Amino acid sequence: MFDEPIPGRLPTSTALTLRGNIDPEVLPGSYRFLIIRASRFGDPPGDAMTVQTSVSGGRFVISLRFPADGAGAYAIDAFVFVDGEATPIPTSVITPLFVD
Repeated sequence: MFDEPIPGRLPTSTALTLRGNIDPEVLPGSYRFLIIRASRFGDPPGDAMTVQTSVSGGRFVISLRFPADGAGAYAIDAFVFVDGEATPIPTSVITPLFVD
């Protein structure tokens, strides 16, 4: 769960900072890592931006920076991990996010 609503539109050359917590009612367990992936519609999957952060006490803060040439519509995926060896658990998809 995010502390604040995700904006639907951002200017290029902007960072989107997401703060929140992993709700144990929805995802019981002890998660240590969160990965956010931003995929621009029409781009190859390998071009997606991916950032990782640690989860501490169920809380996280993570930032994505959209480059000057990054205009487009994005899908944002969130994944949690128990540890570095575990299979990722998809938690949410936020779509679309427009960057222009």
